[in-house]
Amino acid sequence: MSQTFEINEAIRIVIQKKFPDKKDYKYVIQELEKIKQHYSSKIDDRIFAAILKLSDNMDTFREAIKVTKADWRDVLMYAGFGNDIHLHKKWIVENSVK
Repeated sequence: MSQTFEINEAIRIVIQKKFPDKKDYKYVIQELEKIKQHYSSKIDDRIFAAILKLSDNMDTFREAIKVTKADWRDVLMYAGFGNDIHLHKKWIVENSVK
């Protein structure tokens, strides 16, 4: 049975800012949904923020997804969110301002 979930509005805004092309935006959303379905409860906004922080373009996004699939904890460390469970919230706010 497949679970459905919503990517929160602030994360969606960050995605739109980083990937303004509609095709890229849709691809990013789909990949984040796949990650969430694969790991279920372990994946949250902290992981999504880490992936997005490391993503300057589609190539770096794909690389961040690859890292997450290998071990989601690594993407947290690479993004600088590994030792602070709240730091991603500040990053999301700073990067979701329209």
